Amino acid sequence: QYSELSFFKVNFNFASYFFFFQNFAWPHPGFFPEVWPLAIEEWSFLLLPLPVYAAVKLFKNPLSQKQLVVQILLEIVIISALRINYVINNNPETDWQLRKIVVFRLDALLYGFLALILVETNTAFFKRNKNYLLLGGIGGSLLIYYVGIKLHPLLFKSLLFTAVPMCCCIALTYFYFTIFSTLSNKLKALVTHISLISYSLLLTHLYFIQFSLLCFFKPSTLVQALGFTFFYFTVLALITTALFNYVERPLLLKRNK
Repeated sequence: QYSELSFFKVNFNFASYFFFFQNFAWPHPGFFPEVWPLAIEEWSFLLLPLPVYAAVKLFKNPLSQKQLVVQILLEIVIISALRINYVINNNPETDWQLRKIVVFRLDALLYGFLALILVETNTAFFKRNKNYLLLGGIGGSLLIYYVGIKLHPLLFKSLLFTAVPMCCCIALTYFYFTIFSTLSNKLKALVTHISLISYSLLLTHLYFIQFSLLCFFKPSTLVQALGFTFFYFTVLALITTALFNYVERPLLLKRNK
């Protein structure tokens, strides 16, 4: 099973990572496994707009909001049907053989686009019910994970990656309409800083930092584990902040010019 994969004994094509092709229609290799969502994200940006572009060219007019909603729903249905067919015929392992494969997760970003359109066209409803939507989204996600898992495995795997994104989008509408004016400036600055270095965190936290540290020290007691955790997060914060300040920020400033 891929969930039991050893990170130190893996076969992979290094060149495929440059094109985000390492998990396009097959399980992600064990090397650098934390970048699996980047492939889904990049291929989504490339492939998902193509049907919209084709429709615009066909009708020679921009799509209306209603037509765009129909287009997004159609893409969700097609990708979901592809994933369900794959689950029924192969009964894959949920994580490596389903969750982290591009062609079966392309619809993940579509729910966010759909939610944004619905929020902007039904602002009063979503703003009035944001608290209920937050509770409903969180409750629905928990229900799917902890109750749905008791369903037949094929049914659970078929519904999981459709139902959870829908629940997450419902919950996130709360934050769209909420201004956290009561938060202290220091807490806001911390949250902002974490969001800025999040890309560097994703790329460095496992292979480049955690595994490197574990090569020199492996905690064997609770006290050692707590000390290692504190040291790990300290090193992680320093390295990712440096990467953002001296690599990402300069590149972003050049791009904006």
